[in-house]
Amino acid sequence: QAQNYSIEDKAHAEDDKFGRRERYCGPTSDFKEKDSYKPNVKLDYIDDNGHVLCAKEAFRYLSHKFHGKGPGKNKVEKRMKKGEQEVLMKQMSSTDTPLGTLNMLQAKQRETQSAYVVLSGSKQLHQAASISKTKL
Repeated sequence: QAQNYSIEDKAHAEDDKFGRRERYCGPTSDFKEKDSYKPNVKLDYIDDNGHVLCAKEAFRYLSHKFHGKGPGKNKVEKRMKKGEQEVLMKQMSSTDTPLGTLNMLQAKQRETQSAYVVLSGSKQLHQAASISKTKL
């Protein structure tokens, strides 16, 4: 038995580098893109105060954070003014004018129980259905 024994025969099973390679380098199938795959991704950018930012504002915010510097004085004032305008817009009624004309018109229609209100004309003929603002 010792005459037919060689070191290469013994190490052949353990050190077969081509045999181990087949597990990772075998024939591969082509990657097929899924046509019906539609990712549902929505990114929301929010600053420290909880305000929602657009992509441009978010990039600017991230840049200021990264470099350790803040925006300039004018930009801070501009942003504050923009925030105040948004608050005023939310408080404003979307159905009436700032002077409350629609509310006055509806109140006058309830008083007279008519579907119309005469806005111009002689005061003597249509005094009951006219609408006017009085100074207090």
